[in-house]
Amino acid sequence: MHLKKQQRNLPVNQVLLSGIVRHVSALRYTPAGLPAVEYSIECREEVENKRILVLTIPVLAYGKWATLAKSFENRSVLLEGRLVKSQTSVLVECCTMKEVDNGICSNV
Repeated sequence: MHLKKQQRNLPVNQVLLSGIVRHVSALRYTPAGLPAVEYSIECREEVENKRILVLTIPVLAYGKWATLAKSFENRSVLLEGRLVKSQTSVLVECCTMKEVDNGICSNV
């Protein structure tokens, strides 16, 4: 189904993820001096009250979000990003992140 540009609300490669920030790497810098960090978003789902399905999604953050990533480790967040294909995998590049507290998002 084709939608006119003004009717689409989200870009094609935009991603919204809800999960827990895990495995934040050490802060590093690009050759241009931009801070960068890698981490993962862990999404958990209980299946049939017996098993827990865990999905881990790699995330790459630059600038402000890279410097703040460590403070979000082990916290529930709502992340908005875009899909990026690297040489070895597909990952999410962080654009914004909000902490989720009791189901309510609060801006950072």
